[in-house]
Amino acid sequence: MRCALLAVVAAIGIALAGCAGVPVADEALDREAKAFAANPGKAMVYVYRDGDAGEGVPMEVLLDGVPLGRSAPRTFFAFEAEPGRRAITSRAANEATLVVEAEAGRSHFVRQEARWGFTGGRTALVPVDEPTGRAGVAKCRLVPGTQAVEVSVEAADGRRAGPLDCVAANAFGPRAFRAPGTVTVFASVTDLRITCRLPGGGEATAVSGAVGAPVLASRAAAEGRGAGAKLGAVAGIAAGAASVPVMGPALAIFIAAGSVARGAEIGGIAGALAAGGQVSYPSPIVLRIVAD
Repeated sequence: MRCALLAVVAAIGIALAGCAGVPVADEALDREAKAFAANPGKAMVYVYRDGDAGEGVPMEVLLDGVPLGRSAPRTFFAFEAEPGRRAITSRAANEATLVVEAEAGRSHFVRQEARWGFTGGRTALVPVDEPTGRAGVAKCRLVPGTQAVEVSVEAADGRRAGPLDCVAANAFGPRAFRAPGTVTVFASVTDLRITCRLPGGGEATAVSGAVGAPVLASRAAAEGRGAGAKLGAVAGIAAGAASVPVMGPALAIFIAAGSVARGAEIGGIAGALAAGGQVSYPSPIVLRIVAD
């Protein structure tokens, strides 16, 4: 019975996990990034990971020390840069940095590699020529853009003005920072919640909604819920049927229903994330602390 239960859980997990790892942008943004067009006076820099090695090893990518996000196999970042020296950093069990001499009007390509070492997944950055880079990027999906959000603190009591240990969180997960200051987050249609710890205990919270194309974003979330529910139904029926001989029809129905609900939840989040490239958060966000 234990083996059968594990098989059922595995079946649900495989069906619902899908493209687990890092979020990817929608197809329109992906195609736009693959046009390889630099704006006048600017350079484009592409960091791509076209290999399948290190499937379970997310690697953080930074530009000039600013986090851009995490990569997974067959994903890429595309960002506009001012001409000049730009430091690209990749972090895994180790840290690799490559300096690119960005030239206006040009596209520069850097391959992010996953390698194995005694301490786990390691990373390396390799500059490549444009034909090789374009071919590599073509096999990958774009990781959505990030946004730097400034957070300021206003308080009646000057002793509480900061600095404060804070966390900014949306559908892409939490990021720790100190306020007043700047935090880099993925753009998303979901709310951005800023939570800061106050001296002596307690918390202060500010919630900011995204702006830009809310109708499209909500529609994407709704479509995602529908698609996720259908996927969950397929997984649930398959898992439920497999579990009938062992656990009986009642529990099989419960498994199927749970898969539908979970699939809708995951699909809704995925739909919202796919629309994330169309929106942004206002900046600065003001965290107001009222004196006791």
